[in-house]
Amino acid sequence: MPPGGVKLGTVDQVQPTFESKVNAYMGDPKGRAYNYAETLAEVHPDGSIGDQPDNVRHAVAGAYTAQSVSDLLKYGAGMQHDPVNRAIADVTGFVTANLMGMGHEVKHLPQLIREEYEDKGIRGIYDALRTTGEDAANNFVGSLLGILPGLAPGDAEEIIVQLSNNNLLPDGVSGGNANLYVKGEDRMRVIGEDYNTQRP
Repeated sequence: MPPGGVKLGTVDQVQPTFESKVNAYMGDPKGRAYNYAETLAEVHPDGSIGDQPDNVRHAVAGAYTAQSVSDLLKYGAGMQHDPVNRAIADVTGFVTANLMGMGHEVKHLPQLIREEYEDKGIRGIYDALRTTGEDAANNFVGSLLGILPGLAPGDAEEIIVQLSNNNLLPDGVSGGNANLYVKGEDRMRVIGEDYNTQRP
């Protein structure tokens, strides 16, 4: 088992799609990223839970996917002892995570364009393309962090949250006031902490 402790190479099929089969085979990076981002969602005073940070979810999914592919090659194929093979495994993880992330975004883009166009007209098309681009950018950042040598387990996630808190990742949501967390001058809310305690 690789150092992260995630069991790789088992397919526990929920949805019979190619994407879900690959995701399951790699240790469910998509589900693990969703669960991680869910822990950062704001809890409202009434006890309801707000939206999870979209940018963190996409970046963490990229990190987990890159790590999973790299680990499959390193530990599944016995490549962990040779530095050149480790580098090849990491680059393969990075490239695969980005290809899979783009494939996921492109798969959902026509539906997103249709929905946004029906809601906002021509502006909706721009918003759909921008959202897709922001998601891909966040995936790219996460996939790069996922293969950096010398990071301890949990470091990539912590760096991603700090990038998000400091507005260094696009929020992954476009159009109007649809941001999932406070941006700009009024960015007092820190992801993972109660918004009300951050207000002056």
